[in-house]
Amino acid sequence: MSIKNTALLGSCLFAICPIAAAAQQTPVIAQSQPETAPTQEYDPDNGIVVTGARLRGQLDVEQAPVLELNEEDIQAVGATSVADLIAAIAPQTGSSRGRGGGSPPVFLVNGIRISSFRELRSYPPEAVAKVEVLPEEVAQRFGYPPDRRVVNMILKDDYSSREVELEFEGPDRDGYFYNEQEFTLLQIDNGARLNVNLEANDTSLLTEAERGVVQEPGSIPSVAGDPDPALYRSLIADSRELQATANWAKADIESGSSFTLNGTYERSDSRSLSGLNSVLLTDAQGNTALRTFGASTPLERRTSSDSYSLGGSMNRRLGLFDLTTTGDATLVDSETQIDRRADTQDLRTAALAGTLALDGDLPTSADAGYDLATSQTISATSKATLVGTPLTLPAGDVSTTFDVGLDWKRIESEDTRTALPAQFTRRRLSAGANVTIPIAKSYAAWGAVGDLSLNLGAGVEDLSDFGALENWSAGLTWSPAEALTISATHIVSKVAPSLTELGSPRIENLNVSVYDFVNGETVLATVISGGNANLVAETQRDWKFSANWELPFWENTRLSAEYIRNRSRNVTSSFPVLTAEVEAAFPDRVVRDTSGQLVSIDRRPVTFARTRAD
Repeated sequence: MSIKNTALLGSCLFAICPIAAAAQQTPVIAQSQPETAPTQEYDPDNGIVVTGARLRGQLDVEQAPVLELNEEDIQAVGATSVADLIAAIAPQTGSSRGRGGGSPPVFLVNGIRISSFRELRSYPPEAVAKVEVLPEEVAQRFGYPPDRRVVNMILKDDYSSREVELEFEGPDRDGYFYNEQEFTLLQIDNGARLNVNLEANDTSLLTEAERGVVQEPGSIPSVAGDPDPALYRSLIADSRELQATANWAKADIESGSSFTLNGTYERSDSRSLSGLNSVLLTDAQGNTALRTFGASTPLERRTSSDSYSLGGSMNRRLGLFDLTTTGDATLVDSETQIDRRADTQDLRTAALAGTLALDGDLPTSADAGYDLATSQTISATSKATLVGTPLTLPAGDVSTTFDVGLDWKRIESEDTRTALPAQFTRRRLSAGANVTIPIAKSYAAWGAVGDLSLNLGAGVEDLSDFGALENWSAGLTWSPAEALTISATHIVSKVAPSLTELGSPRIENLNVSVYDFVNGETVLATVISGGNANLVAETQRDWKFSANWELPFWENTRLSAEYIRNRSRNVTSSFPVLTAEVEAAFPDRVVRDTSGQLVSIDRRPVTFARTRAD
């Protein structure tokens, strides 16, 4: 199947972002005179010399930041945690690179890569001295492809807090409520950090009846006194979550070495309602009545999940290079119980024989047991990078990054409806190299050109279930004038579907409201979700052109523009909206009854021949 999907992702996308000067005790270095520029001879009768140092942990790269926030800017956001702060600036941290947008940002603490965002998500924003958001090309400096932005959180040297947060919310029309309790402890002492976070929240059930949702034709009982199915169909599930996290870090300021350790436990439970059992009764004269029954045992879906995570990182100096190693492991156990429909054959037979009146009493209980879908996901990721400047050219230092990674993931699932357990395992071994070559420098070689650098990157990964997948990139970064940065980057990569897309357990969701474009009606159908083992590898080709200008006539203001062009083949995608054309392309995904009414739809992932986006 060939689907052309043209979407405006970043064409001439202009964003005005605030810029904050680094809050320092010493004066900042003038932007027109970089730190590596040669010193000028001091004339006591003809000028003033200003000296200063870059904020410790701040990145020194060719690309201009997309966003910078100092302490005042961070306070103005009004966030209560670093996680809330990142959510508030999500438009700047997200990437338009790649099909459907790039990956989540790379997170750094004081310029050093961390094992997981869990390490700092619960920190209060008051502990952050500065936030830097940098473009995708900077990710290559840390062993990642240029499809994700970099967020550098520069922490204060000394900070201590103990915080208790209580939250309660609910709509003015009642129906449900949400409450949250959270305790956070953070201690930062000259490179050492200790953080403990405990959080619990609860959301109550909200039904369609409590919001007056109009029920679908054919689902309303025709006998007065039968239970209303809207009372037993949920809009918001009854759910509870518990999370406990502990983080510890130690850094040697003099040597630059650091070590971090993180542990997290999460528990979640939810219960949603899928309506009632129903039966269409027909008597001997051909009269019919739609009945609903089993109000004491509505159709439920109950889900529970336990997650255990452990991560750590180490950074140290090795000669001309900085070595950073990170590791993270997670175990997730989940269980879903889906109530079975009651067998109504005896009721239909009794009505036809005349022993059960069409408006007769039906059972108040219809417990037919439940089906059980279980899954266990075990994942472990590790990456080591060597970053250094082993060579100096007339225009400056050549920066190199070498990385190697080993990831492992297994998904085991089982469903009583299929009785066929599934197991998917993927081992991913990756290696890559990136080099940034300075071509011209405003105060050195080819100074009239401005600052110009070439970036080259290549990598390969071997997947145990897909074989070798390669990627490469090339880019130019040019600063023809002060505070103006122009860049162009081309990326070619091959991407495999995730194990979740391949191996998630098949789950049937009953009585889901679906609009059928073929018949022009809304029906209650069975929707199937899960993985598709027949997906193939995807090829992505991207171009990115961008400009970043710090406005000289408007203080603390930056103007940026990006154009991204993506062409992809063999694209893994969620199942599209069910139109007549889609049904003709995927006839085995749709089931209809003899009258043509939609009965079920299989929405597991599919493969498109190609997509395009600009």
